Amino acid sequence: MLESLSDQTKQTAWPLEKNWHYRLTTVAFIAFAAVLARNLSQLEIALISAAFILSIGMVHGGRDHLVVNRLLIGKLCLNPASTRLRLASLALYLGIMILPIVIWMQSTLIALIFFLLVSMYHFGAAYFEGAEKNLQKPGFLVSLTIGGVPILTPYMVSPEATGNVFRMLLIHRTDYNMMLEFLKFSSAVCVVCICGSLLSVFLRGKLADFKLIAADLALTIIAYALLGPLAGFTAYFCLLHSIPSILTKQSSYSIPNARKRVVVFLQEALPNSLSAALMMVILMTISTSVSREKAIVETIFLGLFTLTIPHVIVNIAAEFKTTKQSNLRLGMAKEAKA
Repeated sequence: MLESLSDQTKQTAWPLEKNWHYRLTTVAFIAFAAVLARNLSQLEIALISAAFILSIGMVHGGRDHLVVNRLLIGKLCLNPASTRLRLASLALYLGIMILPIVIWMQSTLIALIFFLLVSMYHFGAAYFEGAEKNLQKPGFLVSLTIGGVPILTPYMVSPEATGNVFRMLLIHRTDYNMMLEFLKFSSAVCVVCICGSLLSVFLRGKLADFKLIAADLALTIIAYALLGPLAGFTAYFCLLHSIPSILTKQSSYSIPNARKRVVVFLQEALPNSLSAALMMVILMTISTSVSREKAIVETIFLGLFTLTIPHVIVNIAAEFKTTKQSNLRLGMAKEAKA
């Protein structure tokens, strides 16, 4: 069930993604979670957050190895079903995953700042996945600014609680203070630029698409306001990022039955997702942190950092190749007409 690279990177938007019922359901779930969270300890919230991220969050990038397969076919001139291609794809993907771990081991502060910036761009671009085709792809700065909402809102809404999370990750006081300065500066820039970015979206697209993106940004802020930094990020990452991404990707399959499409997607994504989840569980188990809550938070950040970097690199590479192929086809079509 391997589609062309173009199909994998230019998915048809999930029809229900535009259905406001999904967003109303998300609001209800966030409100219900907020009521439950009042009676839970920080350790219990951290455990539940890790469980949701390990399950729902990991699956949305579980097909990246198949995209790597398609990227390597032309380079290695191998059969798409060959074992050599699969091993080469796996080796390349694992090799990219080692890079974030090395950065984290050398400097946790640099790793966190790099992770936050990459996540801002990735989340910003993801807000446009469900938009109509006539909404132009956002520029780098627009994606970075809009993606700053799910990354920087926790600091703007709950600076003390957010500071406590980063205090678990940064041992040295100097690094912790530098992280707070980075969050302050980035938050100020985000607040100044967000209006311009949304205006850019409004002018270049449909009003319906603008409402869709604005609604998702509002839901993100509500999640953080009601749930706090860690649980709020989990709600955003699973409900507003991962699930829409999963449903958008499976809708590109040439299978009429929606349930069968989801089943096929899960079959393709689960092996990679389970491997990633196992890695995070191992990291949590071998953590030297005395506090169990600190060990869980470290695992969530390091695990997501390790997986986000290859996920973004693979998506950018696939999109670049697809754009190159499309331009080549357009050039050939113009030559044929001439």
